[in-house]
Order: sequence, then structure tokens, then C-alpha cells
Amino acid sequence: MILVLSGSLSGKEIESFFTSVFGGFTGRTRTYQREERPRKYRNTLAVAREWRALMREGRLTQAELARELRVSRARLTQVLHLLDIDPKVAATIIALGDPFNRRCAPVSLRIQ
Repeated sequence: MILVLSGSLSGKEIESFFTSVFGGFTGRTRTYQREERPRKYRNTLAVAREWRALMREGRLTQAELARELRVSRARLTQVLHLLDIDPKVAATIIALGDPFNRRCAPVSLRIQ
């Protein structure tokens, strides 16, 4: 984009032009106002338990389950290995809850 300015423009006119064209560029700095929302992640231990149950119920191999879930086999293995941690630690982590437990459909429903 080539901008040719003819005549004399005030600072406010230039700032208004740049704001309308570039969405917030004032000539000095770019300003972005974005609402910061805290991110929520699934409890990985809860996910591991779900995936293990799917493998047992559906008699799927890890490769088949990874393909269905669209994750790599390595990632599936990493998550499943979390089930090997000390039971006391696992109970503490599970007690933290799963923020998406009520809002998301179970993985088994999404696969079908």
C-alpha cells in the first residue's frame, strides 16, 4: 500500500487515518486491547483413565485409539504412562477435578 499525502494534515487527522486503516496504529506504538481469559486444561490423569477405559472396552490398540483421537502414538503413550505414578499422588491430582468434566462430551461419544 502506497500512501500519498497532499497538503497539510493535523496530527489528529493522521492518527485517525492510521487508526482506521491499521486498527490501532497511532504512529508511535501499536496498541492492542485483548481480554485475558484464564486458560483451562483437562486433568491429564482423568484423560488417561478415559483413554485406558476406551482401550479396554473397545478392545482398541494404542495405534487405533491414537488415530481416532487424532493424537500421536507417542503422546498417547506419554499420557497413559501417567497412570503408573504413586496412587497417593494420583488421588491428589484426581481430587483437583476436571474443569471440562461437565461441559464436554465424553471421548467415547466423540469417537462413534
